[in-house]
Amino acid sequence: MLREPHLPVTRLRLRLSPASPGCATAFTGSAWRGALGHALRRLSCRTGAPTCAGCGFLHSCDYSLAFETPRPPGDKWLSTESVPHPFGLVALPDAVGDQVLTLALYGTGSQFAAVLMYALEDAATGGVGPDRVCYRLASVGHERPLGSGTWLPLADGGEAQSASAAWPPAPAQ
Repeated sequence: MLREPHLPVTRLRLRLSPASPGCATAFTGSAWRGALGHALRRLSCRTGAPTCAGCGFLHSCDYSLAFETPRPPGDKWLSTESVPHPFGLVALPDAVGDQVLTLALYGTGSQFAAVLMYALEDAATGGVGPDRVCYRLASVGHERPLGSGTWLPLADGGEAQSASAAWPPAPAQ
């Protein structure tokens, strides 16, 4: 009997309010992703090497596991050196000038929830986008139940919970 695949998914929503003058562009996703990557690398890298290639911490470093996700050691089935990243990030400006970031963590990606939120907050205080607008974290929520669009506050010290993604029914043929 075939088992239904299990893919844990955690969705977090961060609301960031402007803390400096400037104008965010309508397309801020790549700016936030780049700022997140730089902040995470700065916070995680133990060697200070210019690249992750050949690093002895490649399979234990938060930055490399999240952003340059290496093929698991000993895996002989994958034909590439890297695998899909365990997260997705969507950034949307809202009408009052806030930035709303939705962070989706897939599979083992939930282990990065705290460090990714910390890196996003660090990136926000350093400034994002062409005007280097600084932001402060206003709120964090997690979606309950998954896919509902209902965001519950993530209390200090609390943990976001993963839920299994719903799988579509198999086709008849």
